[in-house]
Formats: sequence, C-alpha cells, structure tokens
Amino acid sequence: MLLLKDILFTIKLYPTFLEKQDPSPYAAIRNQLRTSPGVELRKTAKNLKKYLTSPQQVAEFEQKYDALIDKVNELDVICLKRLQGENVPQVSKRDGSVAKDVEMEQLISSTVLDFEQLLKVIGE
Repeated sequence: MLLLKDILFTIKLYPTFLEKQDPSPYAAIRNQLRTSPGVELRKTAKNLKKYLTSPQQVAEFEQKYDALIDKVNELDVICLKRLQGENVPQVSKRDGSVAKDVEMEQLISSTVLDFEQLLKVIGE
C-alpha cells in the first residue's frame, strides 16, 4: 500500500516538472513513469487485488485500475510525442515565457483523481 502512495505522490509532482521546464519536463515525467516506484504500479496493484474481500470490490477495483492504467499509458504517449516535437507549447515571442501545457495538466489532474479513487476501493 505504501508503494502505491509513493507512486501517487510522484504523480502529484508532475505539474512542478511542467512549471520548471528544465531541461525537459516531458523526459522527466516519462523517466518517472519508467523507473521505480512508477514502474511498480501494475505489479503492486495486481498483487493487492488478491486481498479484496468481495466480487463487487474486485469488479470496482478492476474498473478503477483500468481507468488509471489508461491514463498512465496516455501520459507516457503524450510525453513521447512532446519529446518528438509534437504539440509542444510554444515560447512567447513577447516575453519568452512558455505557454502552459493545458492538455498535460488536465491529464495529470485526472490521473491523480483516478489514482485516489483506486485507493478508496482498497480502503486507503
């Protein structure tokens, strides 16, 4: 359970990566998804499923888990596309600031919500 909370904590940090833009927030996020603790998400969640007490709880867990994994996969794909130069927020010609990546911010927020819902199913 603690590992899942660590993964959630890490995902909650992703918006700070986007704010800093140093050197590449997308590489940093993608790296977090592919290293520990992020890489342990699937294995840990599947192991927890064994301890659920009712078929209804298992079904709800699987639904929340599938939604979460879809979002995590989408985060990974969007980060890869940004690294390849696709739909990267542009630098303002006026003041040199970088436009917010609203799509990523919304996806991160949605991922956090899905993760929190999954934890509620298992009683955390």
